[in-house]
Amino acid sequence: MENDEDKVKADIRNSTLEIWDKYNDKNPSQIISAVYSHVEKTSVMTCDWYWRNIRIKRITSQCARGLAFLFLVFGTTLPLLAALQDKPEHKLLLTQLAVASLVLAGLTQLADRVFGWSSGWMRYISTVTSMENQTRAFQMEWGKYLVALNEPLTPADAKSLFDLARGLEQELAKLQTEETIKWVMEFNASIALLDNVIKTQREETDKKLEVILASLTTIERLAQVKPDSVTKLDIAVEK
Repeated sequence: MENDEDKVKADIRNSTLEIWDKYNDKNPSQIISAVYSHVEKTSVMTCDWYWRNIRIKRITSQCARGLAFLFLVFGTTLPLLAALQDKPEHKLLLTQLAVASLVLAGLTQLADRVFGWSSGWMRYISTVTSMENQTRAFQMEWGKYLVALNEPLTPADAKSLFDLARGLEQELAKLQTEETIKWVMEFNASIALLDNVIKTQREETDKKLEVILASLTTIERLAQVKPDSVTKLDIAVEK
């Protein structure tokens, strides 16, 4: 038996195709009953998949935004506390913690954008509500058609209802395709964003490394000329 975790991870897919001669030698009432059952199953399965995955993205998004807000509060409050301190070392410590908190807030927001927790939550909500609206509209049209009949169903009626059900399945597939396209675009954008951040950080690190190497080179040159000066310079660098 498939557990809940496997259901959440599973993709939306049909394991088997409909039997091609399923509606042969059936009267119109049997046909529309089978058609309605099939399209109802498809709608429920698709919507349930989105609602299950919405829960995961919602919880992750809320946790990420909560952490980012807390880090922002710390990063904003600590400098105010630092201004009230008398000892310089305390001021320095609180200021450094404030900088670290703001950096963590930025990294949390970056992770949210890269992994698409909040945007995925909004995308799933928009898609599944549209699917449910389409399903309700289909149910009303189906009922309206049957209520308007004053005689038993004919093959022409069965065909009309079959076309109505086919229209719903096509709309559901269209919404799913559009959501998938948005996910692909967002995924590519997040990869580009991550690459840009990595490139920027690498360039900044290279610049810092160049400054450090230049300082070491200067110290080595001074060591060859004036050893005493190097000792004083080392002390100044350490400070």
